[in-house]
Amino acid sequence: MTTKDRLVGLGFLAAVLGACEELPLQPTGLSDQLILHVVLNADSVRHVVDVAPVDGYTTRALTNVTVRIHRRDPHSKGWHLVTEWDSTKAVAAGTTFSGKDCGIWFGSDWPYLGNGPVSTIVQGQGWYCMRPEAVLEPGATYRVEATADGRVRAFGETRVVGGFEIERAALASNDGSHSLAAAWSRSTAAHRYLMGVRRRYGNCSTCGRAWYAEVEGTRFQGHVPQIAVDSAGAVPMLDMLAVDRHFHAFLTTGDGGNLHDVHPVQNVVGGYGVVGSYLHRSRAIEKRGSSPIQMGN
Repeated sequence: MTTKDRLVGLGFLAAVLGACEELPLQPTGLSDQLILHVVLNADSVRHVVDVAPVDGYTTRALTNVTVRIHRRDPHSKGWHLVTEWDSTKAVAAGTTFSGKDCGIWFGSDWPYLGNGPVSTIVQGQGWYCMRPEAVLEPGATYRVEATADGRVRAFGETRVVGGFEIERAALASNDGSHSLAAAWSRSTAAHRYLMGVRRRYGNCSTCGRAWYAEVEGTRFQGHVPQIAVDSAGAVPMLDMLAVDRHFHAFLTTGDGGNLHDVHPVQNVVGGYGVVGSYLHRSRAIEKRGSSPIQMGN
């Protein structure tokens, strides 16, 4: 269930209860807070930022939306403005807020965790998708903040995850049992590595959530279920995300319910959502047949 689905559900409940008590169906001023979703990527100079009002059920639009990215000076501990995006200037330039590259945070990069609130953010009433440009330094700390007319400033901070490479990926199979061995270089500021197996060409009905693993270090050797091997096809690929601690917590906590959701861990101050960082890498998996895989030292 997406964050917007949750808000719509709560808004519907409020409307029903209001009708029972002969109250207005569309109350105003439910909240002056914002929802802020940001995942910074050091591989890109454009960064997806989604901003929405918490009371999106009754609020149809935000005005004068501004997003700023600041970098923390490691010596003075002060903050320096890196880039700024302003909705008023964007509208004047003919920019829209519902670009195709903003509706899904990763596109097809990471289908394995597609049931979380970050998988799809529906653009529409009150939702703003922005792509501020900035060259980010791996390991540095950044603050992303969003403001709008009549809204509390929402911001979050994170360290930007650095580059890494998958150095080895091999799959050994014997009598229906499959073992994957993989090694990769360490990523600066990475809290965890999330890995999954997919097919390189085409698609399949079971590929989406066949299998994934979470690793703290830079090596993995373990069992891979048959469904993951079948889904990966003739040319299997290893996909891996290096994620900071904030994005990891947001992805791996919370539970979607009907009226009683448990929201994921969030790090946005003055509002809701997450400001995190990730990097994605892929490598073809070498098939070893029944030969045992030795990781070495």
